[in-house]
Amino acid sequence: MLGRLLFLATGALSAAVNLTGYEYIVVGSGAGGGPLAARLALAGHKTLLLESGDDQGLNPNYTMAWNFFVRHYADDARQALDYKTTYTTPEGEEYIGLNPPAGSSMKGILYPRTNTLGGCTAHNALIAVYPDRSDFEYIANLTGDDSWAPDNMRPYFAKLENNHYLLPGATGHGYDGWLSTEYAPINLVLQDPQFLSLVLGGAFALGNLTDTIFNLATLLAGDANADTASRDSQPGYYQIPISTSSASRNGAREFLMAVHSATNSDGSQTREVIISGGVYNSPQLLKLSGIGPAAELTSHNIPVLVDLPGVGTNLQDHYEINVQGHTPANFSILNGCTFDDTSDPCLTRWENPTLIPHDRGTYSSAGFATTMFYKSTASSDNNYDVFIFGAPINFRGYFPGYSVNISARHDWFTWAMLKSHPRNRAGTVTLRSNDPLDVPDILFNYFDTGSEGSDKDLQALYEAVEIGRDAFARQLVPIEEVLPGAEVTEKEDIMKYAMDTAWGHHASCTCPIGADDDPMAVLDSKFRVRGVKGLRVVDASVYPKIPGTFTAVSTYMVAEKAAVEILNDI
Repeated sequence: MLGRLLFLATGALSAAVNLTGYEYIVVGSGAGGGPLAARLALAGHKTLLLESGDDQGLNPNYTMAWNFFVRHYADDARQALDYKTTYTTPEGEEYIGLNPPAGSSMKGILYPRTNTLGGCTAHNALIAVYPDRSDFEYIANLTGDDSWAPDNMRPYFAKLENNHYLLPGATGHGYDGWLSTEYAPINLVLQDPQFLSLVLGGAFALGNLTDTIFNLATLLAGDANADTASRDSQPGYYQIPISTSSASRNGAREFLMAVHSATNSDGSQTREVIISGGVYNSPQLLKLSGIGPAAELTSHNIPVLVDLPGVGTNLQDHYEINVQGHTPANFSILNGCTFDDTSDPCLTRWENPTLIPHDRGTYSSAGFATTMFYKSTASSDNNYDVFIFGAPINFRGYFPGYSVNISARHDWFTWAMLKSHPRNRAGTVTLRSNDPLDVPDILFNYFDTGSEGSDKDLQALYEAVEIGRDAFARQLVPIEEVLPGAEVTEKEDIMKYAMDTAWGHHASCTCPIGADDDPMAVLDSKFRVRGVKGLRVVDASVYPKIPGTFTAVSTYMVAEKAAVEILNDI
C-alpha cells in the first residue's frame, strides 16, 4: 500500500528518507489526520500517513472530486421534493430536478468530498470561524475530562493560528502557527456599489431586529473569533476570517511541508493506528475491521471483534437554506471573471499580486464577505444559533454542476443561512456490503423524520429567511427574489421550503466521544476506541454533538489536542 511519510521541514521538499518501520500510522490527511501526522513527526516519531488521493496543491484547477450521494429522507416521495435530487435515467444519464424521466433511479443529494492530500480542507470554503465555548463545555461535562474545558481548548487555537487580520497581542489568538488567517480585502466590497449596498443592508436588518447599531465601522472593528463570552451570546456583524496565506489556500496540506513516498511491506506499526477518514469513512473502516454494531457486521459476514453499537450512528449536520435573487446589473468585481479553465483575467490578476500580498483581486476572497451572528427565539442555550452570510453568487446547495452554476451569471446575490447546533442526531452511516470500495449508505433523517425538536430548528430557519429578506429591503439595490420566491410568504410555506430544500456540508459525529457508562460512546475522551488497544479516531466524527457553525477550525483543534494526548501516553 502506498504510504506517505510526513514531517515538517524549514525549506522546500528535501530528500526522501529510508525507513524500516513506523511508530504511528495515520489513515487520512484531512483536518484531523493531516495536522496530527505532522505533529507526531515533528516530535521525532516515524509516522506513516495513508492518503487515497495524490497531491493537487500546486494545481490551479484541482482534480480531486470524490462525490458521495446521500439521502436527507428515507422516503423517496419526500426526498423527491428537493430540486437538487439527482437520478440516473434509463439511458444511463444524470438528471437533476423535480421531474425525472419515468424509470429513473434515485441517487440522492450530492455530498462533495475530496480525494487528495489535505482531504476536504483542499476544497472547503476557507471559512475559519472559532466554535462556541459551549461546544467544549459539553464534552468536558459529558466525560468528566476537564482538559476539554473551553479555557483549556483555546490555547490549541492560539498554537495553530498565524493571524494576519488583527494587531499582534489579541487575547486568544496566535501569530506564529501553521494556519494563516486573513480577511479578504475590504476594497472588494467598497469598489462595487451594488455589493456595498447589499452588505450594508445586512447590517441594517440585523441592527433593526436586535436594537443594535451595525454599520461599516462596526464591521471593520469586529472580530468573529474574539476570545470573549459575549462573542457567543451577542448579535454580531463581521468580516469572515478565512484560512489563506497571501490570498492562497492554507490548511492541512500546507502543514505537511514535506511529503515522501515510503512503503512498509507488512504495514506494521509499533505504537498506534489513528483513523482519520472522516465522518463517512472512519465508521466504515471500523466496521469493515470488525468494530461496530454486531448485528450489522454479521449481516455482511464480517467477524465481530468488538461490538460497538454507536459506530455509524449519531450522524449530524448543520441545516442550510438561502434567500437569493437577481440584481439589476452584474457585480463589477466579477467583470471578466470566467471561473473556468479558459483564459480568466481574474485568475491572471490573482497570479500577479500587487505590493499588498493578499490583495489579488476577486480570487482573494472565498466569495462570502460578511456574516451575521443571530440568536433566534428558538436558541437552546442563549447563544447565537444562526450564521447568515452573503455573497454575489448563485449558491443553492450541492448537485452535479453546482460549481459551474454558482458563478455562471454575475447578477446573483445569496444570503445563505446556517443553523448551528441542530437538534437532530438521528442520521446513520451503514455498510452496503463488506466490499471496502462500496460507498456506505448515508441517511440524515432530516427534521421531523429524525430527533425531537425539529420545530425549533425550523423556527430558527424561518427567522433567518425573514432577516435575509429584510436585508434586501433595507438597501437601495432592487432585488428580484428567486428563492424562496416572492409568492412564498406564509410561515408554514417558508418552513416547508426549508424542509424540502435544506442541505449541509459539515457532516460529523459518527464515532462519538462519550461517557464511560454510555453504550453508544465509541471513543473515550482521549480519542481511544473502546475495547481496542492502540487504535484511535481523530477527525470530525469524534464529536458527540456537532460544534459551532463551520467545523474546520474545531477539527484542527481536535488534531492538536489528540497529538498531545498521544505523545503523553508514551
